[in-house]
Amino acid sequence: MTQREEAHKPIGQILVSAGHVTELDVQNALESQRLTGGRVGQILILDGAISRLDFYAGLASQMGVPFINLMENSPDAGILDDFEPTDLVQAEWIPFHRDGGVLTIVTSIPLTPPALEEIRTRFNADSISMNVTTNWDITQTVMRYCRARLLFNAAEALANNSPDRSAKSGLRLWQKIVTGALACALIAGFIFERTPTVVTLLVVANVLFLIAVSFRTLTSIVGAFSRHDADVVAQAIAAAHARTGGLDDGESGEPTPNLVPEPDLPVYTILVPVFHEANVVTKVIHHIGQLDWPTAKLQVLLIMEEDDVSTIQACKDARPPEYVDLLIVPAGSPMTKPRACNFALMFAQGDFLVIFDAEDRPDPNQLRVAYAAFLAADEATALDPTTKPLVCVQASLNYFNSRQNVLTRMFTLEYSTWFDGMLPGMEALSLPIPLGGTSNHFRTPLLRQLGGWDPYNVTEDADLGMRAAVAKFRITTINSTTWEEACSEVPAWIRQRTRWIKGYMVTALVDARFPVRFLKSAGWRGAFSSFALIASTPLLFLSYPLVWGFTILTYMGVRFSEFDLPPVFATAAVWNAVVGNLCVIALAAYAGWRRQGWRLASYALVNPAYWFLHSYAAWRAFGQLILKPFSWEKTPHGLDNRPLERGEVT
Repeated sequence: MTQREEAHKPIGQILVSAGHVTELDVQNALESQRLTGGRVGQILILDGAISRLDFYAGLASQMGVPFINLMENSPDAGILDDFEPTDLVQAEWIPFHRDGGVLTIVTSIPLTPPALEEIRTRFNADSISMNVTTNWDITQTVMRYCRARLLFNAAEALANNSPDRSAKSGLRLWQKIVTGALACALIAGFIFERTPTVVTLLVVANVLFLIAVSFRTLTSIVGAFSRHDADVVAQAIAAAHARTGGLDDGESGEPTPNLVPEPDLPVYTILVPVFHEANVVTKVIHHIGQLDWPTAKLQVLLIMEEDDVSTIQACKDARPPEYVDLLIVPAGSPMTKPRACNFALMFAQGDFLVIFDAEDRPDPNQLRVAYAAFLAADEATALDPTTKPLVCVQASLNYFNSRQNVLTRMFTLEYSTWFDGMLPGMEALSLPIPLGGTSNHFRTPLLRQLGGWDPYNVTEDADLGMRAAVAKFRITTINSTTWEEACSEVPAWIRQRTRWIKGYMVTALVDARFPVRFLKSAGWRGAFSSFALIASTPLLFLSYPLVWGFTILTYMGVRFSEFDLPPVFATAAVWNAVVGNLCVIALAAYAGWRRQGWRLASYALVNPAYWFLHSYAAWRAFGQLILKPFSWEKTPHGLDNRPLERGEVT
């Protein structure tokens, strides 16, 4: 049979005639398409009924055009130079060769006559000649021939397009002057006016401590009363879309919104950065596979660095399912997680996108719940067009190895306070939300509009939350949990916390570059959140030893002639340290009790000692801020190999 004759036959019939699939394979694929949507060819590939190469060869026969292997044939030199890589990936076709007025393109999808006419007009071509290749070939060709643009976009685009919001450019002149002046004044004070200097330092430390603790207390209390409203998403959408049949129970035991017909669900992209994590690759593929979302509507990108040979090999050896793509980031600087994510963002094809870390175990229904939140936001915007666009949904993070040792229990208490109390409280108070490093669900176009992540900021998540506020976007939280592995070893914890605190320092300095401009763009709530949380958090931990040190000396009645503190300051210091720590202990205990009961809550009494670890990490972060602000200390995963205890998350 000729290609012209095959062009009028359904793709399934062509594949059956070629002996690549059976009639039953095609019937099963069509039934799956009816139930969940997606392309028949992709379903056949995902089911293992046909190889990717054979399917696209069949597609070429159906379209009546040649099939071409782009790994063996190269496009014309420079023909892709004027294209953004993202546009080529999204379009699923590339220009390949030009011969006079004839433009040859290579596509992985059938193109409509209007689309072909648009291409012809764009290139001022007399006619279009088509070839077919696989979608994998399109991606690999973009990576090979758009390498320079890809690397620039991943590392430098934000600094180039929005230099004021990138950490790359460092401190502004006025910030350097003020910092130098304060340092000189402090040194001079210790030399010439020791007592007033110490008193001033004590007052400042206590004021910062008071602000930081008060902010945490306020937002946690508000969050405790508003947390039950955090899942009104499902109720709101169920009411707005009652025609879709209500709610189904998800595997995690929480309601999964069944809001739209399965075939109408959008494509969801999942980014999973893995770096020196060969030991957890099979686990993350397994846990991603537990997510309740049609695989034909799922794109999973395992993101690896080019020189991480062991992880690349482990990913290949794992033989992941067809919806999982291995994306290797070319070597470059800075070698950070946000740079890798920016690289992957250019290949994301989903309308929505989420990041999971390599050790993450998200609730199986999390994509459904997040999508419900976006639909609720769309419904709110339809009712009130002045509502800020929802750019991101933040799920809660917690730890599956909380019972491993004291450190993991303290980490669990901290995250329970943060994600179950403070973030919902900040949302209820309409304050900008600094994102966590994982389980951030984005509208992909709006994320691209924000410029992705700052590769020069080591807490790119918190920074992105503040940039979203400046851009007048909104972030919300959902009642769904991703289970992570808490650092169980103090050295690893110190390195991780150093990076986090350093990133908060960098983000605060970026926000403060142009204070008036930042206040106008982010609003007073954004400015307040930036100071009371982003800036005050590292300052709190830096000042913590001063607050306790002077308090203990005062309480014990120890007097040094040159450090004889006025009674009012001494009393205020004692009150601040004792009451402040009691508040923090109470908040942690309540959050721990809600998560796991009184056994975890009792460890809140260890919090004052835990904060001394924070203080050490903060001073270490301060040193790194001066000497190596862009260095990224990797957190090791897979340290917990114990059998799971009863009640722990699998």
